[in-house]
Amino acid sequence: MQLYDHAQSSDWISGNEHGLVLTDTGRAAFSEFNIDYKPLEGARRPLCRVCLDWSMRRHHLAGGLGKAILQAMYTRGWAHRLPESHVVRFTPQGEQAFQSWLKT
Repeated sequence: MQLYDHAQSSDWISGNEHGLVLTDTGRAAFSEFNIDYKPLEGARRPLCRVCLDWSMRRHHLAGGLGKAILQAMYTRGWAHRLPESHVVRFTPQGEQAFQSWLKT
């Protein structure tokens, strides 16, 4: 949710719950995060879309881009999924690294 909010306020994505597009600013930001968005653009899954988190009643970034970012966070050890749950928990170091990335 924080990523979605930041991506909108930083003009990384444009649109609303009815449709999102990745901006040139967003392409640069996600490239810095080592996300290769080009193969995601031609995939069957939408590149980026809004998804409502029912537990918090707020939107988060979904689609191929959202999945790629989450996978990158898992790979870096920033976060992990709690067993038998959809809950994603950041490590303290991961939270700090995530916040630093958002500030760039």
